[in-house]
Amino acid sequence: MASLSDTNIIKRDEIDNMLPMELDDDGIENDSKQEGFLDEHEIDDENRKMFLHRSFSKSNRTTIRRFDEVFRKSHILLMTIGIAMMFSALALWGRLRTPVLRFRVDAPSSYYSHDHQSAAAFNQTFKIMQITDIHLGEAEYTDWGPEQDAKTFRLLEKIFEYEPDCDLIVLGGDQLTANNCLGNCTKYYGILGRFLSKNGVPWATIMGNHDDMAFEVEDGTGATVPHSYTRRDLLRVDQRFALSLSQSSPSDAMTGVTNYVVDVLDPVGTGIALQIFFLDSGGGSLKEAINDDQIQWFRKQAGLNTVPAVIFQHIPTQEYEYNDGICVGYQGEGVAEVEYDAGIVNAIVQSKRFKFLAVGHNHGNDYCCRYDNGNDNNNDQYSTTNDLFLCYGRHSGYGGYGKWDRGVRMYELLLTSDDGSDESVSTEDAAVGKEFKWRTWVSIN
Repeated sequence: MASLSDTNIIKRDEIDNMLPMELDDDGIENDSKQEGFLDEHEIDDENRKMFLHRSFSKSNRTTIRRFDEVFRKSHILLMTIGIAMMFSALALWGRLRTPVLRFRVDAPSSYYSHDHQSAAAFNQTFKIMQITDIHLGEAEYTDWGPEQDAKTFRLLEKIFEYEPDCDLIVLGGDQLTANNCLGNCTKYYGILGRFLSKNGVPWATIMGNHDDMAFEVEDGTGATVPHSYTRRDLLRVDQRFALSLSQSSPSDAMTGVTNYVVDVLDPVGTGIALQIFFLDSGGGSLKEAINDDQIQWFRKQAGLNTVPAVIFQHIPTQEYEYNDGICVGYQGEGVAEVEYDAGIVNAIVQSKRFKFLAVGHNHGNDYCCRYDNGNDNNNDQYSTTNDLFLCYGRHSGYGGYGKWDRGVRMYELLLTSDDGSDESVSTEDAAVGKEFKWRTWVSIN
């Protein structure tokens, strides 16, 4: 706008008739100005200077021009700094804010319906995609190593298209083949984070046995070179991304790095409807084990709430042995179990909260088994149950051993308000689940 000193140049009626600058549909300034339009740039740089030229001597005019030039440059500099600070603040806010997980209120599903499902039923669903053993960075010094990473990302892109309504991705361990990667292999966690961010779905990470395994020298001697980075360094790279829900263990003294709990809330309100537990089963720089201090932490955390829960770790336990009578899915190899598990499966069963324990590690297996804990009150494999299921994810990457089909395991968790009655239920009331059900399947592309 013009200053007070310019009022003898701009008439009052002209100011009253000023119109905003015209914009085309794409936001570009239109060259054609409406009648009465006054360009502020012309007022400041031309009309004001014309007025100054009539009022001051030549020396004064030179001083004014220099002052005006310095003022404009300072103004541009301040604007640049301000814009930079604004974008820095936005970037920091994006890193600090944490996504909130919630059940979604969906229409009733025929898959879960009773013989009589009322029109008043509301389903609250939450879907988890387990991506495990992608083994990025394997043989990075060869031609085929980087190519198999590219194939892994192409596969996952297709999976995302096929499973578009996922609410959480669980990175189930061995995101990296550190024993084939020399140098600062944390870069692959950055590559993975940028790739997942494009999908727009939050993720949570657990460590596997290969993520920080020492580099194996290719000279036939069996020599290894320890990495300069740690499991915590890998996790810090993961946590830089706004969509990461990954957490570190509550104490540096605790065994393992990724022991934590993530809450899933009701569709409305702040009530917790589900808890997802994560355990670091070691490997690499650690013993492949669930240790006693982890079990103590788990029992304490499991006792703090009574809502349904599920749990993920990378390496299976001995209870994962395939049994034709209670297992469904593909068995391509045996079970490479942890060296010590501190009784984790029994602790899970005793809590009476957990629906399944999910692992990876064995690339040839993707089956789920009902754990026989003496509870015979339910014969429906994927329904409301106090039984625990032990599930393998599907080998998700082209890194790592084996030629089995790659894919992911999906878990659909459901809280339903349906009780078979015709009583109407509002969406606000749907936040209180009357029954918990779940199902799982393998998605292969």
